Amino acid sequence: MKEEDIRPVEIFNKYLQLAKEDCINFFNGEAKNEFKCPVHHHAKCIDIFTKHGFSYKECEICSSIFVSPRHDLSVYEDFYLNGNSVKFWSKEFYKKTEEARKSKLWRPKVEDLSKSKFLDFSIDKYSIIDIGGGYGAFAEIIKEKNPKNIYVIEPNRELANICRNKGIKVIEKFSHELKDTDLPKGPKIITSFELFEHLYDPKEFIISLRRLMDKGDILYMTTLTSSGLDIKELKKESKAINPPYHINFLSVKGIEEFLINEKFTSINISTPGKLDMDIIRNQKNSIKNELLITIIENFCDQSLKDFQNLIAKNKMSSHMLIEAKL
Repeated sequence: MKEEDIRPVEIFNKYLQLAKEDCINFFNGEAKNEFKCPVHHHAKCIDIFTKHGFSYKECEICSSIFVSPRHDLSVYEDFYLNGNSVKFWSKEFYKKTEEARKSKLWRPKVEDLSKSKFLDFSIDKYSIIDIGGGYGAFAEIIKEKNPKNIYVIEPNRELANICRNKGIKVIEKFSHELKDTDLPKGPKIITSFELFEHLYDPKEFIISLRRLMDKGDILYMTTLTSSGLDIKELKKESKAINPPYHINFLSVKGIEEFLINEKFTSINISTPGKLDMDIIRNQKNSIKNELLITIIENFCDQSLKDFQNLIAKNKMSSHMLIEAKL
């Protein structure tokens, strides 16, 4: 898979430009809400860079990266309702890449979840609770394996209706508003894909999910990580560092410690990404590391693929998969 397959250059760059403009239009006042590392709340945090007016800090203990200070939550809510980049994503970007994303992103996610070693029995015995299900792409595909027990948690009215029109059960609430009575009884898998990096309060999010889970339930989540090679190398030039959307990048070490603190008994964290080297090659002019430049310029496609596999195996991809069980 290539970056171009799911993020065509022209349309992706237009989306990034609109996001940059939204930073000015919505976040033009002073940000006053100081945030600490979600894992090491009392740790010293270092200012590492500013991008489009958003200040990113790094935890000295676990190397997680996050935006601080932050504007009020109401500013983010207004942006996600009215931002031009948000509208462009839903009306242009997503529609033009939907089929590619289904085949290259969502279907492999379903297959990987179905084979997870954390399952005590076949996946159709679980209720699947997809937090922030968006357009319902994951839910559509997993219905093939689990047609009765897939629920999407989606607070956005427009997206919730899109899911309903696809025959998906929807609970129109934020995750922190959920109660035990909202969810079906029996074993559950709570899924969340590419949501964590957007959250205003990631610590509250994990705690709210933990509160809904019973012994034997599974959390299955993907997000961006500061441990990723392309993010480490490109830093503020990384297109993944994309305010006001992406404001949390926990490290592999950080998320593992957080889940241990929340009493998860079994935890597996991997970075099965496929795009790091392609991303680095596409932004070669921003690379300073001479070894990486040599690899990009001299490795054939198969060698770059092998190097990408090495990155993933050693938990150095920016795409992180978290599996955790109570």
